[in-house]
Amino acid sequence: MFLRINFFYIDSRFFSITVLLGFSFLLLYMGLVIYFGSWYPSAFDAFTSILLIFVNVFIICPTFILCYLFFADKKRIKLILQHGVKVPAKAISCEFTAFLSDGGERYVCLFLFKNQEGKFIKQSWVRDILPTMMEQKSRNRQHASSSCTYPQNLFLRYPEIDEEFELLYIPNHEKHFLILNTGNSEFASNIQAERLNQEREDQYKQLQTNLTEAKVRMDLDPFNQEYQDKYHQAERDLARFDRVK
Repeated sequence: MFLRINFFYIDSRFFSITVLLGFSFLLLYMGLVIYFGSWYPSAFDAFTSILLIFVNVFIICPTFILCYLFFADKKRIKLILQHGVKVPAKAISCEFTAFLSDGGERYVCLFLFKNQEGKFIKQSWVRDILPTMMEQKSRNRQHASSSCTYPQNLFLRYPEIDEEFELLYIPNHEKHFLILNTGNSEFASNIQAERLNQEREDQYKQLQTNLTEAKVRMDLDPFNQEYQDKYHQAERDLARFDRVK
């Protein structure tokens, strides 16, 4: 029952935002009552009332809504981690849906998994491909304010078609799910290897940059012993990296 109430609060965004807006206007009315010392709107000063309404509509209400969206997303992830069931899943298709304003492309990817009752469940996520071919943390189709991967700081890419991954989902609330970036799945192992390769590539580029910078300094000041030593050290660092690689 508790879990159902929590997901009603998360899913019913129109209802929750309406309640927040009503609460903000109630706070506004109580502030006017306290300020003017009267329960009757006729006693309120017009200019002050308009000013407070402006502050409420353009500052307080947006703040409430942003806080709700932020904490609702955090709450959703926490509930999935606490009550979610881990199952294997596989993507089955990715369909193009739109071009992005920055020149990228948006796809909707469908995947399948078996729930606790043994039924196949089909869900989806949105995948954005940038012009640089790097993916963004796209948002879950059902939850526009929430990422569907976890941990989010280990995000590298989404699963490819037919690449097995692990999923946490809420029974009877299957649209609430998290794709796990860690674990023993094929997907988690692949992105871990890709992440290590990317880190090594970044390190190699940095060593090359250090060598180039040291050479330029030495060329511009060839009699400076410090620059010569740094250049030779950069050469050794790059050669050592190449041997390990």
